[in-house]
Amino acid sequence: MMDKERTTQRISTEIIDLDHSEFVAQVLQGMDKQEFKLLFHPILCTQTQSIEVVETLVYWQHPTYGYICCNDFSRKIEMCSLCIPFGIHILRLFSETMSFMKKRIEKTLRFSITISIRQLISEGYVEYICKTLHMFNNSLKDILIVIPDHEAIENLDLVESVLTKLCEQGFSFALSKYETGFKTLECINRLPLSMIKIDQQFIPNKPLHDEFQVGSLFESIVGLCQCKNVTTIAHGIQDKTQATMIQCLGVDFMQGAIFHEPMSVSDLISLCSQCD
Repeated sequence: MMDKERTTQRISTEIIDLDHSEFVAQVLQGMDKQEFKLLFHPILCTQTQSIEVVETLVYWQHPTYGYICCNDFSRKIEMCSLCIPFGIHILRLFSETMSFMKKRIEKTLRFSITISIRQLISEGYVEYICKTLHMFNNSLKDILIVIPDHEAIENLDLVESVLTKLCEQGFSFALSKYETGFKTLECINRLPLSMIKIDQQFIPNKPLHDEFQVGSLFESIVGLCQCKNVTTIAHGIQDKTQATMIQCLGVDFMQGAIFHEPMSVSDLISLCSQCD
């Protein structure tokens, strides 16, 4: 594990340290050569243990650096003004892959995908989302658009305006990895969200009286979401005791390596076939 962490850190640094023109060239080449891939991380209902939602993860299978998680290069993509062409590339890949899986999975699943506010307010981008979904016989009800929580906090008025208008068109939104504590409570209160993903740092590992600060924040998040009719996902569940605890606290969904690791298309299809 330690060697893997060192490797990931080294790769991330090398990608980030590339100069602007070289990074742009590498990304454009990667898009042309289909180096960007998708993995899928199942999200389970806490009550039934069944897979209801699937998180879509992007990674770069770089010919030199190997496997690179999207978190390692997404900010660089934005800095180099590539988020629109890159997002269009990933949207098409996502919609095509989702259509492929729907034909092979009998169970109805909802797929989440992260899209930035910058992309959503870009001229023609929302229209492209709808067009691409339609092209592969998908619809808005099949997807859940995930907004990074730091974007919501930094531009709350703008995000509220954009999401409200898009909800009227049939879009659904989630807030990703609730990492910023009480600062994000206002986001839950103001934004038209369908779902919140609570980061593992806020999930108690022990009975709440033993972890007062973490436990009280967790209960605040879940309680507010229940009042607002926002579905909750506990991310990073580590063991069965923790899974039982969050179930008792009223969390709707859970996700973690204890259940499933992120997986390929073929593995997800196989898993869903076994569960049917």
